[in-house]
Amino acid sequence: MTVVIPTYNEAGNVIPMAKAIRQSYPDVKILFMDDGSTDGTIDLVRNLGDPLTSIFVRE
Repeated sequence: MTVVIPTYNEAGNVIPMAKAIRQSYPDVKILFMDDGSTDGTIDLVRNLGDPLTSIFVRE
């Protein structure tokens, strides 16, 4: 199963979201779909260090 999360300038929320999902569903894939954030959201997700979490960036 994959959880898809749309994001745009959600730097303050992506880490808590990923942690909450991972705690409840440790084996689920998390895919953030970003619409070109400029607040560091993209880097935060890329640096999570979770092999089951990825980000697609629409530029």
